[in-house]
Amino acid sequence: MENKVSFFRGLRDAVHVLAGDEKTQLAYLQPLSADVDELALVFSDHYVPVQNWYAELGVDAQAAGALAELDRQLESFSGAEHAGLWTYEALESAAQWQVVRDLAAKALLLMADA
Repeated sequence: MENKVSFFRGLRDAVHVLAGDEKTQLAYLQPLSADVDELALVFSDHYVPVQNWYAELGVDAQAAGALAELDRQLESFSGAEHAGLWTYEALESAAQWQVVRDLAAKALLLMADA
């Protein structure tokens, strides 16, 4: 169970960064010398396994739905035609990233009870 809780904490941390403003996100990425896609990769690395443990971790249907919606939004950025969304400039100005922030903030709030 400890490993599952650790993954859940990692997911909550990833969602917290996604909910932050562009300055918070850039501050997270810059020390890692990471590209913008690192935000989605870290989320996915934790989201995928945690989905299997929702009941054990006390993640309710609303929180699960909010996380799924966030995942779908990030997945919608996939493909070469959306490469422009994975830039520092897009992180600061693209409306799609504000949608991510809003969805992440909602998910974070709903995760608070788990």
